[in-house]
Amino acid sequence: EGAGGKVALPKHAIMGIAWQGYFTDTEGNTFGIHQPDKNAK
Repeated sequence: EGAGGKVALPKHAIMGIAWQGYFTDTEGNTFGIHQPDKNAK
């Protein structure tokens, strides 16, 4: 956020599968990240 982007949907767990979050960059593009983690709760 310090560089101008925004959090569209904060990091959250997909139980037992992964962590996921969505963000918006300075040009208005929304993108997501997905981090596999069997221990996500």
